[in-house]
Amino acid sequence: MIKPVFQPAGSRLCGHACVAMVVGVPLEEVIAVIGHSHGTKTKELVSALRCFGVVCSNRLRVVKTTLPDLCIAEQPNKTGSNWHWVVMDHGRRYDPAALCSDPNDNPLSSYLEIEK
Repeated sequence: MIKPVFQPAGSRLCGHACVAMVVGVPLEEVIAVIGHSHGTKTKELVSALRCFGVVCSNRLRVVKTTLPDLCIAEQPNKTGSNWHWVVMDHGRRYDPAALCSDPNDNPLSSYLEIEK
């Protein structure tokens, strides 16, 4: 079961918070593993997940119809110029910037599959 982890307001720590949710460690621990506290790239998420012993896909996969049971997904913002990381767990969206958002709020474009 996912325990929500929230990114500080105004921060770019959504990827860090998603890793913390999946792994079940404090946000500060993930920041230390990633080595910075600004936006994350896919390869940084993969590296951090693997550092904590999590098996995951090597790269993002495009969302076609269904998502795996557990993944970190890329949610494009409304302007399409940037994105936001969220955790999807059995169809429930855990947004590190909000308590729990409706899966229909914003479509997801791609995801990192996680085996747990």
